[in-house]
Order: sequence, then C-alpha cells, then structure tokens
Amino acid sequence: MSTSEVTRKVAQEWFGYVEGHQYEKLDALATPSANWWIGGSKEKIPVAGDMPYVQRRQGTEQLNEGADKSTTKLVGLTVDGNVAVLEVYRTLDGPGEKHYETYAIVKLILNEKGKIQEVREYLDFFALFKYLGVPGF
Repeated sequence: MSTSEVTRKVAQEWFGYVEGHQYEKLDALATPSANWWIGGSKEKIPVAGDMPYVQRRQGTEQLNEGADKSTTKLVGLTVDGNVAVLEVYRTLDGPGEKHYETYAIVKLILNEKGKIQEVREYLDFFALFKYLGVPGF
C-alpha cells in the first residue's frame, strides 16, 4: 500500500470514530507523543495552540457529550503522501435552545509507521464561544 493509501485509510478511520462518537478509539491511531494544535491567539483563546493529542481528544469528547445531539459530516478529504486534510461540518444542539454550527479544517500528519503525529485544526471560535455562552459573542 502506498503512503497516500495508508494516510487515506487512517483519515477515514479517524473520521469514522468522530462521526460515530467513538472518541476513545482515536487514541490508537496516534503516537503516544502526538500533538493537537488549534489555530488562534493563546492570549485571547485559552484552548488555542498546542496540546497533547489525548488531552485535546478528551476535551472534544466532553464538549460533544454536553450536547443533546452532535453531528459531524465529512465534506471533503484530500490526501498527499503522509498528510490528509479533512473539511468537516459540525453541529451541536442543546442543552435547551443552544445551537452550534460550523465548518472546520482538520489536517492529519502521519509518521512513517502510519500513526498520527500531528493534528492541526482550524475552526470558527466565534460560533463556538456563542454556543458556550461566552460574553460578547
């Protein structure tokens, strides 16, 4: 299997676990030292920047568990060698009348053994902060 084929398989498996709310299974796809970076100014957005993969995955899982309904749909997947770029559409509904809806870009970078070593995520913090009820949004 070529590097791109391995990367596509891992990206599809990764997305399948996210879509199916099987977050704990994401850990097996990454190296123990994997990093998950989210774009943004750390001074203005405390969750922006680098975080260990497992810790970031747990935070994402908790956010989704707090909603009455959570969906993630794959809009596009591009693979080149050991890099996969996913465009995803996410929604969270509830509790109550709360609603979150956004598109995000998730870039997975795999090592030579086919394990995720880096995730880079670009998302709309305005939509997220509005959903979380952060003042000013």
